[in-house]
Amino acid sequence: MRIFTEKMKEVLASVLPVTLFVVILHFSVTPLTGMQIGQFLLGAFLVLTGLSVFLVGVDLGATPIGRHSGRVLVNTGKLPLLLAGGLLLGFLISVAEPDLQILASQVQQLTSASITKWQMVIVVSIGVGILVMVGFWRIIKQV
Repeated sequence: MRIFTEKMKEVLASVLPVTLFVVILHFSVTPLTGMQIGQFLLGAFLVLTGLSVFLVGVDLGATPIGRHSGRVLVNTGKLPLLLAGGLLLGFLISVAEPDLQILASQVQQLTSASITKWQMVIVVSIGVGILVMVGFWRIIKQV
């Protein structure tokens, strides 16, 4: 229960300012109907609860697996394989990033397609992959 309370405090630090801002706007600039403000407050409560439960799950399930897997991978001594994995992981995560897709589409429009969406996505993703690989190397070598 202690971990849930800690996670709830973390999430509250993010959700409360937005909630207070909307409530202040409700009472000052843009009044909402009772139904709208009620739905908003219910939604804020559900975000607080759901995100807290999710983060507890991450801490109890995924984090220990990640720590164990990381230790095992580093202890295998296969540095080139680990670095290649970091490069691939960084590249694929970046390619899948929706914000990068949107930015690349906007760049394509603004440059009249002299820089295409996929050119930008690929170049940025290669850079992210390289930097993840360098980050892995620095962590392993303690540089």
